Amino acid sequence: FTAVNEAGNKWTELDSWCDPNSSPGVNVGLGVGSNITISQDIPVKINHLYSVSFASQKRLVDTKVEHLRVKANATVLFDSVTTFTNWTVSDFHILSTGTQLTLSFEEIGVPNMYGTLLDDIRVYDLGTLPL
Repeated sequence: FTAVNEAGNKWTELDSWCDPNSSPGVNVGLGVGSNITISQDIPVKINHLYSVSFASQKRLVDTKVEHLRVKANATVLFDSVTTFTNWTVSDFHILSTGTQLTLSFEEIGVPNMYGTLLDDIRVYDLGTLPL
């Protein structure tokens, strides 16, 4: 993940138009949409501390519930209804126990073509903890 655009010009949305029998503008309002999960496997070093941050916000035109869940491997880092309409940065620290970190961002709100907006995902190796 490399995106530095918290201004909101190049972000991704975690809900989409996914009906193969329709196209945007056709059957609008029938609730055709699909929640999306994006993930990436990141090579990491054992016993290193990593900083993970991202910016997110609610889609302004959506009146339904948007809900973002973020996981590092099987550990839930963030699980919250998306209510803020300005870019909000969240960050976490993760101590690696293996050589790979799977970072995933999942929309679990109403699948209605309007999902949480996601931007500026960053992962930094902070090194080992002092003994």
